[in-house]
Amino acid sequence: MSPCAGHVPAVRSQRGAPPLQERERSKADRKEEDAMRYRGRAGALCAALLAAAAGMHGAESAQTWRGLAVAPEHRCTPYERGDYPYPQSIETRIVAGMGGRVYGPYTGRHFASRRETDVEHMVATSEAHDSGLCAADAGTRRRFASDLLNLTLAAPAVNRHRKSGKDAGEWLPQENRCWFAAGSWRSSASTGSPWTRARREPWRGSCRGAPRPR
Repeated sequence: MSPCAGHVPAVRSQRGAPPLQERERSKADRKEEDAMRYRGRAGALCAALLAAAAGMHGAESAQTWRGLAVAPEHRCTPYERGDYPYPQSIETRIVAGMGGRVYGPYTGRHFASRRETDVEHMVATSEAHDSGLCAADAGTRRRFASDLLNLTLAAPAVNRHRKSGKDAGEWLPQENRCWFAAGSWRSSASTGSPWTRARREPWRGSCRGAPRPR
């Protein structure tokens, strides 16, 4: 609590709403709680990935990186967004996973309504398609599109224009960079998709010094 809190008169609305100062503090507290939650998840995920990589036997060749094949992207079949469907209920499940808050971890922004956000794939469906899912069956593509560990919320300006189909080697969010980079790694590992050389250095830079789980 601010040392000046007791010296500032509370402002209460006619309807008996909480004091304005209290409401503003509550918003700030919620934002900090969400930021800490994502930093904690990033630290746990990064630590797990680093531990897994350290436990691998033998030296990795130039064709592998942290257990993933390193290969250039290749679109073996035409990409169609409709080949990667997810249920309409997925947004409700994303919000539930955030404790009921409509939150965009890329920017640390809270939204008043889900109408202000897009469902966002950290590894874009077009990126996954070019990284091996172009040869996958319909069920594998559907499971990838609905994987909650690869899904979050973002403002349309971020989802459609800034990030779009870019990967971790081409774009990193303003906030929670290690969480994003490590989540991209996890998604690639779960589908067996290759990892391009361009993604390696951003991943290392984003997760260097990331908080460790407590």
